[in-house]
Amino acid sequence: MGLLDPATSDGRVIFFLPWEKMTIAGTTDTPTDITAHPIPREEDINFILNEVRNYLSPDVEVRRGDVLAAWSGIRPLVTDPNSKDTQSICRNHIVNVSDSGLVTIAGQYLL
Repeated sequence: MGLLDPATSDGRVIFFLPWEKMTIAGTTDTPTDITAHPIPREEDINFILNEVRNYLSPDVEVRRGDVLAAWSGIRPLVTDPNSKDTQSICRNHIVNVSDSGLVTIAGQYLL
């Protein structure tokens, strides 16, 4: 059984999924440069480890060495002119009406 926490210490979502007698935990939401081979940042790995510790007994120690693999990807998001940070950027689509009356609709379209 997996677990989803929609309210981490900084307001992001984190999940835990059992896989091959291990646990997959994620994700982060960090702005990045576009590259063909993105790699996870240590601060993102440490963020996940710190959040994991909130669900374990205090006598269970989770260390960086317990991480067997880490993945990173880039998800393009439409920047909403009204978003204050990456957590509040729209995950589907936005409709923006400029001062001149131009209507812009951009984002994901899911069937």
